[in-house]
Amino acid sequence: GIYYLDADITIDATYETDFTGTLDGNGHTVTVSVPMFKTLAGTVKNLTITDSYIYAGSNIGFIAAAVYDSNIINCQVLNSRMDSWASTSGTICGRTFRTTRIQNCYANVTLSAKNNCGGVCGMAATNEAGFVNDVVIENCLTDCNMSYTKDDVKAGVAYYMYANALIKDNWYSGNTAKDFGANTWSNG
Repeated sequence: GIYYLDADITIDATYETDFTGTLDGNGHTVTVSVPMFKTLAGTVKNLTITDSYIYAGSNIGFIAAAVYDSNIINCQVLNSRMDSWASTSGTICGRTFRTTRIQNCYANVTLSAKNNCGGVCGMAATNEAGFVNDVVIENCLTDCNMSYTKDDVKAGVAYYMYANALIKDNWYSGNTAKDFGANTWSNG
């Protein structure tokens, strides 16, 4: 189905079933204390998450823990913080699979993780047998302050990428460490 927010909302429980519809933020804001979706297999667009705090383990993001065969378009995470005691964390999602597009997103977040943290996602694409793995992250802007407890394992857009991930025309600032992706710019 297609869903439109008609008011600002607060989410304190993750939607545990695969979300396969379309969610349009429709000019409203969401405050979360957990990832909105455990698994996103649909479209999220025009969504603003603000003033949120998540404390969780592996594969976390404000919109979704895991994303596959999805589109995330024109979304932003503002004035928020994420603390992960494990790995693979990002402002939008923890990890992406299969054919996924993340476009025109913005994040202003403080992110702390054990390792594998990225301004947009912790892991872009996987080597999943039997599926087309074609992840694109483009035209995103991240302004993130990241800290980690393991070696230098943070990145402005996505920390861990397989060869089938295309990261292009992104910009990041903050204290990120690795410059991953073609046409990705940094001032930090």
